[in-house]
Formats: sequence, structure tokens, C-alpha cells
Amino acid sequence: MALPPSLLIRKNKLHNDAAFIMLVKIEFPGSTIYLANNSDNVVWNGYTWNRTYFTIEPIELNAHGEIPIFNAQIQNIDRTLIPYLDESSGAQGTSVTIYVVDTINLNATPYLSIKMYVVGCIETVDVITFKLGRRNPMIQIFPYYRFMKKYCRFKVFKGPLCSYYGKATECDRTYKRCEELLNQTHFGGFPGIGQGGIYV
Repeated sequence: MALPPSLLIRKNKLHNDAAFIMLVKIEFPGSTIYLANNSDNVVWNGYTWNRTYFTIEPIELNAHGEIPIFNAQIQNIDRTLIPYLDESSGAQGTSVTIYVVDTINLNATPYLSIKMYVVGCIETVDVITFKLGRRNPMIQIFPYYRFMKKYCRFKVFKGPLCSYYGKATECDRTYKRCEELLNQTHFGGFPGIGQGGIYV
């Protein structure tokens, strides 16, 4: 990963009156943790980033089109993150954003910012290792919706897409039910696609 020119100039100086600090934001489902790889807490971007120790492996890029995966190791001596790991089944669905900031100007934008997702997690007595990667775009559903003739694709009854605000309290998501409720104008299916599915 290439460093911006401004950071390279600062990094290569023989003498610096400031330090670069790496920050990590861990977004567990329902909770967010702010950590600073520093001996003191850091106030940045309106949040207090709690002091701790962690290491992040270099990101290796190759010419094979592979999604990069690397490890972030966070100290586990104080057991602070264990409740969050238990609640999220080992950090499933957790995102990790890494920032590099400059202590001489903590009001500025970060020099570096990268957001990754937890694809694996290993807990030991001393260290929690997050295996970080990106979501594979090749395994996402495409197109996002199924094109069905008689069934509605909207999952929330009386939601903004459904647009039904009558007295009925349930719907089986069929076109027939939508007609009964006089809401067929907002039906989420595709009555005109014909029989036999998309490949016929």
C-alpha cells in the first residue's frame, strides 16, 4: 500500500517534533471500540481512543487479483474485548478501520485510512488475532432481487416500499393478497415476466 507524499516527507525526516499514532476502530454488531497504539489515550475525531498495544501485519499485494488478507493482533491481557467476541460469535460481521494520525495536528484528516472486515478470529491468553480481509464481490447475489411473477420481493409489510397503510395486519406477499388490499400499484413482484422463469 503506497504512502501519500506528505506522509513520506514527514516519515523520512531525521528529526520530528511529533509522532504518528495508529488508531483502530472495531465496529462489533451493536458496539464500537476505539483503540490507540499509544502509551496515553488519544482524543481524535470527537472520540477518546483508549491506549493499548497492537500490531498490524504489512498488506501484501500481488498480480493474481486476490483479495488481501492480513492479521491484526491486539493484546488480550486485560480481557477487555472478550465480552464483545462472545456476543458476536467470534467477531462475525465486525468491521475494523485503521487510521494513522499525527500528534502535531489531531484536528486534521488521517494520513491513512483503510476499512477491512473480520474473516477469522483466534483468541489466546495474551493476544487476540483478527484475520482481516475484504468481502468477496464474486459471492454476492446478482441481481440483488429475485424476479418473481406472483410474489412480492418487499420483506417489510407496511414499509416504505410496500406503501400499504390500511387496517390489515398481515400479508402473505402474493399478488392476490395485494389485490385484496387494493395495493397492487405497489406490488413488489413482476406480473409481466411470463411463465417459466428468467431462462425460458
